Amino acid sequence: MARIPGVFGVAAVAVLGGLAAGCGGCRQPATGCDNGGCPAGQSCVDGECQPSGASSSSSGGMAYCESDADCGADEECSLAINGCISKHDCETAADCREGQECRDFDGDGYRDCGYPGCTGDAECITEMAGSCTGDGNRARCVERACVCQGACGGDCGTGKVCCGVKGGACGAQDACCLPDPGPCATLECSPGSHGVSSTTTAWSVDLCDYAGSNCECQELPPLPLGVIGNPSAIGVDGQDRLWIAAYDYGPYAAELAAAPPYGDLVVGLYNAATSRIDWQFVDGVPLGAPVEGGPSGPRGGIAEPGNNMGRYLDMAVAPDGTVHVAYQDATAGTLRYARVQGGAVTSFTLDAQRETGVYPALALDPSTGAPRVAWLTRRDDSGAAPMARLVFAAATGAAPGAATDFVVHTLTEVDLTTVPCEGGCAEGFRCQVDTVRTPACHHVDTNCAASCGTGQFCTGGACVDEVPGSALRDVPQGPGVWAAMLVRNDGKPFLAVHDTVDGTLKVYSTEGGDPPDSPSARFTSLTVAAAGQVTGLWPSVAVDASGVVKVAHVNQTTHALRLVTLGAALTLQAEETVDDAGRQNGQATDLHRLAEPALVIRGDGAELVSYQDGTTGELLLATRSGGAFTRSTLAGGRTGVEFNGFFGFSTDAVGRGNNPPVISTFRHNPDPTPPDDGLVLINWP
Repeated sequence: MARIPGVFGVAAVAVLGGLAAGCGGCRQPATGCDNGGCPAGQSCVDGECQPSGASSSSSGGMAYCESDADCGADEECSLAINGCISKHDCETAADCREGQECRDFDGDGYRDCGYPGCTGDAECITEMAGSCTGDGNRARCVERACVCQGACGGDCGTGKVCCGVKGGACGAQDACCLPDPGPCATLECSPGSHGVSSTTTAWSVDLCDYAGSNCECQELPPLPLGVIGNPSAIGVDGQDRLWIAAYDYGPYAAELAAAPPYGDLVVGLYNAATSRIDWQFVDGVPLGAPVEGGPSGPRGGIAEPGNNMGRYLDMAVAPDGTVHVAYQDATAGTLRYARVQGGAVTSFTLDAQRETGVYPALALDPSTGAPRVAWLTRRDDSGAAPMARLVFAAATGAAPGAATDFVVHTLTEVDLTTVPCEGGCAEGFRCQVDTVRTPACHHVDTNCAASCGTGQFCTGGACVDEVPGSALRDVPQGPGVWAAMLVRNDGKPFLAVHDTVDGTLKVYSTEGGDPPDSPSARFTSLTVAAAGQVTGLWPSVAVDASGVVKVAHVNQTTHALRLVTLGAALTLQAEETVDDAGRQNGQATDLHRLAEPALVIRGDGAELVSYQDGTTGELLLATRSGGAFTRSTLAGGRTGVEFNGFFGFSTDAVGRGNNPPVISTFRHNPDPTPPDDGLVLINWP
């Protein structure tokens, strides 16, 4: 700070005020001083007392100025008094407060009043040489005092460490706070592994590293397995081992979302030693993606989702344990085939005419082991009109390696321009009945939904009629959904489907002549209808020891579970009710919603159907051995037992001679967060 002569410390304001009110830098009247006898703040100049540091003019007083140019090298012009004043704040310690010194404290070249102490770290490093010991301690100048202080001046905060290596990780700085790298950050490990120290180590600020680390590479924790089992299918091989093909949704924190975290096809083998299923990821894991978990765990440690594989699937197991799976690549809209044998996987696209591969069915020829596959092509826009097709393909051997190893037959097709809304509407739209124009897809509103009746939906602020059958929101309009298939010992396939176009059950098989793996094979069909009703939902097929084929299915109109017996030459021999869906409720009878039956015929001829009661969430079993069907509950809905979920989704069953069948089902329990969902096995092991 520039000094006005005679003004130091707290006296500055008072003196300035005096100068401004008086004669502007006047000298004290002559006292005949001789280098002494002047008041405080003045000195004897030319025999007269005047402000200390004032320049001498020709008259011996303060030099008059109008700018700094009028003053000396160490002076500046104070326009308040039009006088040259010193740029120094003091001349000696006498000009300062008690305990202060007069020297250049701030390094600007001019003396200042200040308390004794440091002005920078360099002074302290010299002054405190050897006294600041310990990791990371530095000689610092803090508020003009030399102290020992940490290199980063204190705690770096949670998850950070202080790096005190100049020119190292901190660049040109002396020190900085960095994210804690861990004791083995510099150890190079393979993907899916990380360095782990076997000793307790401490961070060294001076080394900018962990001192004394004893590191080795260890595999990262495995990724979560995820939610598996909807859809799924099961089979038992010749060694009585249970195999499962299923869809792995992945881990989720709430209800299932549209985009799954994984979306993979998995094949599992039940491990009797651990009472668990050993899963193998077959398709859906993107190769080359970053490894974020243990490579020996789920997905090889790759968390990134790939194509959505297996939202529709079916499987069959050969006696030697070879697993064949037909499934949809939902991302590409194609049908794929995979074969898993001894851990080795062969997979390829079987039908690329998108959108295809909906509700595939797969069975093996008992004599050759060759797979037979059927599926719905939901929409093929390659021609003049969009078409829906029911397709059957027979492999020419037990180990197909490409789509060319299959002989493909189109069983039936539908011109979708003749179907209301061309077979379906986009998400958020529904198909409206229109008596004047062709039915069309309309956006679903919520403002009047509460007032809409059965078979209606709200759109444009009004309740309108919906095309019958489209309440099955995820089911496409087409000639064959929910396909189920078996191949009899004579090599004849039996394929049962629900035809959503006419609301019937249809069964397809070959006539006499060439086998299905021949291009000249001929197919015939049987339609099972109920006048004015929609029937044939979720068909399931089984064959008894004499070769008689039976089909279980649900009548959507009456809700009843029905059983069809086929006669020779694909004729309808009999149809009967397994469960009429009626449940007594006081004096009234309620109709429950039955779904997803799985039919098994035991070696002794007993017929067993496991199925869902969609009203109560129970998994039921209907059993008949020579008489009427009796019903029991396998899972869910028991009185006096705490609720543990809704059962009966994606139910499948496999016979084991005269033993009880193995039954698989998917349980959905929405109460916890996240929901407690997963595959459930019954009668196994």
